[in-house]
Amino acid sequence: MSIKVSKVTDDVKSSSDYQKPAAGKHWVAINISATNLDDDELRFSSSCVKVRLSDNTSPSDKYVDYGSRLGYGSLYKGDTTTGDLVYEVSPGQKIKTIDVDCSYGDDRPVRIQAN
Repeated sequence: MSIKVSKVTDDVKSSSDYQKPAAGKHWVAINISATNLDDDELRFSSSCVKVRLSDNTSPSDKYVDYGSRLGYGSLYKGDTTTGDLVYEVSPGQKIKTIDVDCSYGDDRPVRIQAN
């Protein structure tokens, strides 16, 4: 699989007036693309993506009405999915690493260092 992080956006706002981060927190979004380079089908979803923050915690992604939500499902050879994932973080926290791992075997995750 090929992974590309196009953009990390700090302090995103929802397009819905009803969605707000928890008190004292804000949202950070990553725009990510995954392409299947293998002959075998790849099941891809947001659960394949794990971020680690500068305090070494790993928040779950939140459904926020922002951008285009990352799709999920089967990727066949050459298929690409692109979208946004949003994470709720405390002030001062930054995304440190992004790991992508959709396998259930011995494959190692793809690790992306964020700056």
